[in-house]
Amino acid sequence: MKQLLFSFLLTALSLPTFASNNLPEPPSDGIGPIVKFQVELGRRKLGCIRFGICNITVLMTIEPRTEALTENTATGTVQITDGKLVMLFDRNSMTESTYQYHFGTGKFIVEEDFQLSPEVAAALGFRSYNVKTGNYAIPASRSGSSTIQVSF
Repeated sequence: MKQLLFSFLLTALSLPTFASNNLPEPPSDGIGPIVKFQVELGRRKLGCIRFGICNITVLMTIEPRTEALTENTATGTVQITDGKLVMLFDRNSMTESTYQYHFGTGKFIVEEDFQLSPEVAAALGFRSYNVKTGNYAIPASRSGSSTIQVSF
């Protein structure tokens, strides 16, 4: 009985060590894994209206979307570059009014802090990641580019 209890305790104490080792190490070039996402824009506390990030869902498909989603939604990729969360929104995945409202001013506004879900954070190699309230500059896009980059 003592041996069984000892084995159980040893296993239980070693589980956190195994769990933490499952997180990927950031590559030496400073660019982490790339994750495809769909984001609902707006403030969570206001029912996903106004400015910010309301919800992020990881997409498991690799085919690009050719039609626009519903209002206040977009798809794209997210990655960690030099310790910063970088979101590349697919311009073709959003309606014209969504683009004008959330990106038309040249800045992306986050009106309340947004914490990535544990699943999204883990996919990026983190236990958690918090996007802070603020105004984030949108760099001028290259001619013909269909992505909008926002670095947090």
